[in-house]
Amino acid sequence: GEQYYAPDMLSPFRSPPRYEVEEDPAFPPDGNWRAPTFRFDRDGVSTAPFESQSVIVRVKVDDYRWVGMFAEGVEGIYGVFATPDPGRVCCLSRGFAYVVDVADPAAGAEFAHFDTASVTPVPEADRLLLSGFLDITALGQGGVVWRSGRLVLDDLAIVETSRDRIICTGSIVPGVEEARVVLDAGTGQILEGEPPEWLRRL
Repeated sequence: GEQYYAPDMLSPFRSPPRYEVEEDPAFPPDGNWRAPTFRFDRDGVSTAPFESQSVIVRVKVDDYRWVGMFAEGVEGIYGVFATPDPGRVCCLSRGFAYVVDVADPAAGAEFAHFDTASVTPVPEADRLLLSGFLDITALGQGGVVWRSGRLVLDDLAIVETSRDRIICTGSIVPGVEEARVVLDAGTGQILEGEPPEWLRRL
C-alpha cells in the first residue's frame, strides 16, 4: 500500500508541514500512478518524457495526491525536506534542489540550488540552508528568500548558526588562504569576511 511519512527534518520549524510524502514509491506495474504526475527540471516544469535518473515522490495534501519526478543534477545529495513554509517541500535530486508548492504542483518548481552538498535547518531563523562548495541558498516563507553568491573558492562549510548569524569557513586560495564569512541569517547580507572582488566576479 501507500507508505506516506513525514520526511526528514519535517519538525524543526515553527509551522509543521501541511502535507505528507512518500519517497521513491514503487513504480506501478501498468505505469499508471492514478494521480496527476508532474516532471520537474531546471526550467521548473518539463514535458519531456520521464527518465529513469529522476527522484520520484508521492505527495498527499488533504485529499489531493500527486506524483513528482525530479531530474537529477551532476553531483550532490538526495532527499526530501520540509521548509519553513508549511505549504512548500524541498526535493533534492543529486544536488539539484527544487521547491514546490504542494497545493499547486502544476505551477512548476522553483529551482533553488544546483550542486547542493548539505542541508542545514536553522529553525530559530526560520531558514533552511542549501549549501554547495561555494555558496548558500536560503529557503523561508514563499520559497527562496536569499542567495549568497560565491563566498569562497572551495570547501564551504557552515560551522555555526543562530537566529541572527550564519558563520561559514572555506578556502580562498587552497592550502594558503582560509576564509571566515559571517552572513545575516535573515537577509544573507555579508557581515564579516567580504570575499575579494575577483572571487565575486568568477
